[in-house]
This record gives sequence, C-alpha cells and structure tokens, in this order.
Amino acid sequence: MKKTSTFLVLVLFVITLNSCGGRETQIRDTAQGFLDSYLSAQFDSAAKFCTPELLSSGLDSMSAPFAGLDSAALELFKRQIAGLHPEIISVEKRLKKDSIEVKYKITTDSNREETKGVLTVVKRGDSWKVGKLGE
Repeated sequence: MKKTSTFLVLVLFVITLNSCGGRETQIRDTAQGFLDSYLSAQFDSAAKFCTPELLSSGLDSMSAPFAGLDSAALELFKRQIAGLHPEIISVEKRLKKDSIEVKYKITTDSNREETKGVLTVVKRGDSWKVGKLGE
C-alpha cells in the first residue's frame, strides 16, 4: 500500500511539473508570436494574439499609419524593420493568477542597439492573449 501511495504522489508531481511547463510555453509562444508579427508589420496577424480590450484601446488601428503609404515606401519600411529581433527574457507571475508579465528585448542585426519592454499576457478561455503593452 505504501509503494502505491508513493507511486501516486510521484505521478501527480510529474503531471504538475509538465502542466506548469506547458503553460509557460503557451505564454512564451503568445508573446513571441505577437512580437514577431508586430515587428514584421503583419498587424492582422499580431491582432490575433491580443485581447479584445487591448484592440479596442486603439491597437486595432495599429496599421493606420501605414495605410497611406505607397507600396515602395511600405517595402522600404519592412526592410528596415527586418533587422529587428525580439527575444523573450523572462515569464513572471503577477499578483493575479491569470496575469503574467513577459519581459522581452529587441536587438538589431548589428547588436548595437537593444530595447527592453514588458507585455502582460492574460488567460482568456483556454488560451493566453496579450492584454497590455508596457508596465
């Protein structure tokens, strides 16, 4: 009986570890997907990673500044931002269980410049969405 109890405790422990790791992977994937899409000017794709609240706060019009550009200017802009590379630094719990702070950095091809930022990723149903930009 004691061996069975010990075995069950070990199984539950492994399941708990795996579920926590899967959660962090989902959060990282959401944040990375948003940053990759946003920094490659794929705004419709970036919007899929956001909560409706974030989109309605003005992020839904993130492509508005580019709407009036001709195709040559838009291509020039896309070439310039192609050298930006976002990387997730850390995933940290916040006070709320369903709210996670994701710290990231963006480097250039030349690695001469680095910008750091924060996203808040929140649980919405079965998925994680970017709910806030900045701290």
